[in-house]
Amino acid sequence: MDQRTGGSLIQFCRLDSFCPTGPVTLSFIMNLQIAIERLRDVLRRQHLALATESTYVYWLRHYVTALNAMPAALSSEQKLERFLTDLARNRDLSANSQNQALNAVLYFRL
Repeated sequence: MDQRTGGSLIQFCRLDSFCPTGPVTLSFIMNLQIAIERLRDVLRRQHLALATESTYVYWLRHYVTALNAMPAALSSEQKLERFLTDLARNRDLSANSQNQALNAVLYFRL
């Protein structure tokens, strides 16, 4: 888990001193390349198959792309649910592929 981001894709920063109207929190989306490097490092340390690595990276890219299109007000669980529902409804993915996407996202988040 990355100490700077708390293991999530979004890092929050308080800007109290810059805002005259009161506390403000801004969110910054993590650089996708940094997220992929982190994921690859962990997968390789655990000696998982390269096929697993490439599949998890594939799903991580799709998840981060989907996150950028979602409202920031949604919770992490709601965002993940929307992502998986979109895979089923709009991309007509099988249950196995949805499970693979879920496992890749959960693996990255843990």
